[in-house]
Amino acid sequence: MKIKTESKKMFVILSRLIGMPLLYSVGIALIVLLVTVFVPAIQNALGWLLIFLFPIFYLAYVAIDAKLYAVNTYVELKESSIELHSKNIKTSTHITLPVAQVESISISQNFIRKLFGVCQLNFIQKSGAITRTWGYDYQEASDFVRQFGEKYKIPIKTA
Repeated sequence: MKIKTESKKMFVILSRLIGMPLLYSVGIALIVLLVTVFVPAIQNALGWLLIFLFPIFYLAYVAIDAKLYAVNTYVELKESSIELHSKNIKTSTHITLPVAQVESISISQNFIRKLFGVCQLNFIQKSGAITRTWGYDYQEASDFVRQFGEKYKIPIKTA
């Protein structure tokens, strides 16, 4: 079985844009604004241009990054392993988790992700390591987790 983020990619992008990057860009814009106000050397057209353009460019970067993540991320259940594929601007990840090493699997959602109906999958390994991947439709992820738990007799946790 394979689940992809692509089915709700717009919601993944929105949940990422509304999340922490937006807060960071607003915070950075405020810092730049304060520096511009209190440092007379920056009070020119270039300073004001930077104040308004930096958050716009940063949000555009985050939107492109989130779109790439939404289109190129999926979890696939193979016969003896789980394969996690993820790709965005900065990283390309391929993780293979042997089913024998998975102690439990859980689904979690924060407030923003609940609004958009997306969730995060957490694979807890016997070594204590947790592998997380997010952006999946809650119903598709629930079906994936249920089938995985039934097939391999692994505990399922929901948060």
